[in-house]
Amino acid sequence: MARTTAAQTDVTTADLQAQIATLKEDISALTKTMADYGTAQGKAARTQAQEALEEARAKGAEQAAALQKTAVESYGQVEDKVRENPSASVGIAAGIGFLVGLVAARR
Repeated sequence: MARTTAAQTDVTTADLQAQIATLKEDISALTKTMADYGTAQGKAARTQAQEALEEARAKGAEQAAALQKTAVESYGQVEDKVRENPSASVGIAAGIGFLVGLVAARR
């Protein structure tokens, strides 16, 4: 019976070594798969962030253009009012200047 036990031990050891080698290969393949998945997720997140940035830039440019248009229109309206009532405009400007002078002198 001693020989049978020795033969069984040799087969078992060989089987275990083969299983360990298979496990090492599986772990290596799993590690590579996880690395590839992480890389793909990183690229997807980067692409999504770039798209959001481009969208925000476009919205910002639209809002800047709208504000510029409003400022130009307002400037035109003020200019028309000054031309219609130059004396009132000078009086208003003098009053604002006087108030700003008072506030600046108190500080």
